[in-house]
Amino acid sequence: MRLGLGLSLPSKSKNRPLPLMAAPAVLSDLTSNKGLWMDDMSIITSSSSGDNADAYSVYVTNMPSSAETGRIYIAVEVTANTTFNNDVCIGAVQIASNNGTTLDQNFRMEDDGNTWQYASANTAGNDTISEISGYLWQNIANSNTTGRFNRNSGTGSSHTGAQGGLNLASDYNIFSENSLSSGNNNAVLAQAHWTNYIYSETSSQSRNAVIWARSPEFTLDDPDTGAKLVVAYHACTPSGGTGMVNTSSEHLMTLFWVES
Repeated sequence: MRLGLGLSLPSKSKNRPLPLMAAPAVLSDLTSNKGLWMDDMSIITSSSSGDNADAYSVYVTNMPSSAETGRIYIAVEVTANTTFNNDVCIGAVQIASNNGTTLDQNFRMEDDGNTWQYASANTAGNDTISEISGYLWQNIANSNTTGRFNRNSGTGSSHTGAQGGLNLASDYNIFSENSLSSGNNNAVLAQAHWTNYIYSETSSQSRNAVIWARSPEFTLDDPDTGAKLVVAYHACTPSGGTGMVNTSSEHLMTLFWVES
């Protein structure tokens, strides 16, 4: 083949197929020692004395493409000056595979909250996976015991917590049914009064204590298919400077994926 200026293309280069490019691996802060800080959480401010009835917000992030078998960990830091105003509620945690279209794992805390576990300690500053390597774990109980995650339909603390959890069908895909985007999605799911959630009970705890929970171990049905981690949460606190905050130095809630 003759090119301009007297140049020609070597015959062996003709019709040579282009090399196939491997799909890039999906990297995620979920697998790092420090986890993925939910930096844009929705925090409800309330002036009512009891638990709050506002809708649950939903946080979405990509699962690492390497994820197969492991656990989800959740860390809640006590950032409120009045520490009992720091009860963060989790209504559901899901993993939706095939770019979010297929419900792969579904933890509805009304039904599955007792399969999750709480940590034996909540030491201030222990907010990385390496720092909790010696913690012991027990299944979350129907209780309001301070310093750990509990399952309940109310927190018993003023100006914080939800009045109820979520009433979701077993095949309800939070991500696809609500056309969610990555990051924080504000006020997505209405509460179901008197249904259960799991929550961090922080009464009488020190500021910057870290309350931990983790899922049961599970294996993804469809790994490496663009899976989404979906967390439905409720964070309510009083106005006036005594409630929970979420800043670069005080991470209210952090998510982790730990491969087995």
